[in-house]
Amino acid sequence: MARGGFFRRIVSAVRDFFAEEEPSRATPAPRVDRDRQRARERDPYLRDWDAHNLHRTGFMQHKDIVEDMAATYNLDRDEELEMWNDYLTHIVGKRGVRAPYRRNDIRNPFWQKWGIDPEADFDWSAWREAFGDSPKAGKG
Repeated sequence: MARGGFFRRIVSAVRDFFAEEEPSRATPAPRVDRDRQRARERDPYLRDWDAHNLHRTGFMQHKDIVEDMAATYNLDRDEELEMWNDYLTHIVGKRGVRAPYRRNDIRNPFWQKWGIDPEADFDWSAWREAFGDSPKAGKG
């Protein structure tokens, strides 16, 4: 009898080992991911920011910079979004991509398109602060 119990336990263990597992229910996405997805759906600024593969840090400061420029030049919502995308492309840059022009170069397409003088009309200290740089850091 002891043998029957021993073999039964071995057979049961082998059967359990090779038995198909019940499919587990998918775990829901963490709340942070869902909240970010919802924010991205509502905010075209955040969609563009994410498309440029940028860190979340500094997003609001950069957005404030563009909103201030858009207000200064009386841009409508569509023009402001266009300026935002140009700003990300030519001034902030895409992480890992080298820009053809220095940020403060007057030949930079952003300054040319929007008619802004980078030396006289742009707040470089706010820009450096948005990147987390010290106020003593150089421009561009």
